[in-house]
Amino acid sequence: KSVQDKRVVLRDAVLSGADEAQIRAAAADLGKAIGDAAVKASKLRGQIAPILTEEQRAMVREFFKENDAAMDKFLEKAAAGK
Repeated sequence: KSVQDKRVVLRDAVLSGADEAQIRAAAADLGKAIGDAAVKASKLRGQIAPILTEEQRAMVREFFKENDAAMDKFLEKAAAGK
């Protein structure tokens, strides 16, 4: 399953009122998937970075900046219960 699939499993466990053990298991599974994806992304970056133009590198930096901002906003709303 993909990181997104595992994120959905965790979300569904939380929203369905699953017990703590089930939620922790789903969270651990998601954490491992995120770690695996990060390692793959790092390896891929090492292969791609040398062939990108400076303009393309700037586009990648902007993408991550926007993605981080969106995630921060989401987490702030979630923490506030909105």
